[in-house]
Amino acid sequence: ALGAIALGARAVRVHTDTVTSERAILANAARVDGARVDGANLPRLAPELRVEPALTPSVVAGARLVLARLPRALDALAETAALVADHAAPDVTFLATGRLKHMSRSMNDVLATRFDDVRATLAHGKSRALVARSPRPADAGAVPFPRSVHHGDVGLHVVAHGAAFAGTSLDIGTRFLLTFLDDVAADL
Repeated sequence: ALGAIALGARAVRVHTDTVTSERAILANAARVDGARVDGANLPRLAPELRVEPALTPSVVAGARLVLARLPRALDALAETAALVADHAAPDVTFLATGRLKHMSRSMNDVLATRFDDVRATLAHGKSRALVARSPRPADAGAVPFPRSVHHGDVGLHVVAHGAAFAGTSLDIGTRFLLTFLDDVAADL
């Protein structure tokens, strides 16, 4: 983000869901400026930068370039691709990068569900980028995020975003924990 600002980008929005990444952005901005690191300094350090705590349509609204780190979960990529395709500018370029060892051809397929033009760059230093352009509307009947599934066998309705561990399924550990739910509720 700071590199894009240094190259002249304006109105840069950043989403990160980890505190460490947010602190890294602040620390890097301070390092460039030689200032003390804290959130109050951010407008002075990088006036073109806005750090967003939640990945919402406002983060990508009208964007012509979206840079992202490829998530390992395909549903997480599908959710981000849908957000970009639905809310960014019609001429958006979605550039998602990742390490080769964590990438698969399935990622291209996920992007191709929402973009007409998807290609991979050549690898450089064990990394590469997937470039997606020409967004298109979701196919009829596509299930939006968050997704929801009712598990009648345990009487539980599970709602999950793309990056949630196990998604809307119930893994064996969660099923085991559910056997103690009545005991925990009684103790509250």
